[in-house]
Amino acid sequence: MQSQDLSRHLKEQLEFLQASSAAFDAGMEAEAKRLAVQIRLLAYDARGGRKNRSVSLLTQLGVRENLPWLDTAIAPDPDLEFDFSCGLCRLRGEGKGPSMRMSYAAPLSDLGPDRQHPPAAFVDWWTEPVLADRLGHVFSREDFVRYVADQDGGAHVDAELGESYEALTRRNSMQIASNTGMLGFFFGPTSDKVAGPERSPGSSVALVSVRQITHEVLTTLERALEMDDQGVQGVRCPICPLSISAEVDAGRNDPCPCGSGRKFKRCFGLRAPRNPRHTHSAAIAMS
Repeated sequence: MQSQDLSRHLKEQLEFLQASSAAFDAGMEAEAKRLAVQIRLLAYDARGGRKNRSVSLLTQLGVRENLPWLDTAIAPDPDLEFDFSCGLCRLRGEGKGPSMRMSYAAPLSDLGPDRQHPPAAFVDWWTEPVLADRLGHVFSREDFVRYVADQDGGAHVDAELGESYEALTRRNSMQIASNTGMLGFFFGPTSDKVAGPERSPGSSVALVSVRQITHEVLTTLERALEMDDQGVQGVRCPICPLSISAEVDAGRNDPCPCGSGRKFKRCFGLRAPRNPRHTHSAAIAMS
């Protein structure tokens, strides 16, 4: 495709994401599957044989690696015995009195301090863990997008559905549930005997996570993409594409190893790690 055709295609995909997001917010949770499919087309490069190889639209446009990706997740803390964070989601109470029930919700742009981080390079944004359940399974944005887009058929469990995702979405391995008539939590023992779907929150942590990922994608592209007079997409203030955890051996005035042509101090040297968590109680689930 020519650059102008790719840019036109990108505009169409973003309009679809916006419309599908509005439908999700209006109560159609199943729209998350469409959102996941579109994000996969936008951002996921499949590697392998010819039949399984695909290149994302953002890679074809040459912008994916240099975009400063919005990060709104409360990352899991492996040092906490009881980690109340819900990753990309928050918990909210719905109803009153005995009918009150917990549900997962996407915070969108309503972000507490534990969700505000410096921009991330794609490699970190896409692959770093954003959620951990009580059985020790961890999930990245890539996991959520690919599971929901490729394998999760709603009530049907694909024969190849990953064990960790099946436990998360079918057996409530987060072990979070509502106490009748109270805004509270139930955390069962860390074992395969989880709280059970009958006590789980009234929405899917995976589907709501996909909705928040969509918000991150749309916000990132709105803030960072720009088009020149010839219709070629570019990136405002491109980020160094190297992982923040990369071991980089370069002096401040040396060329950055990422190949950007910028000095190290003006490229990787500008990267900043995620902000530390401040809340370590059940309140973090509501933030």
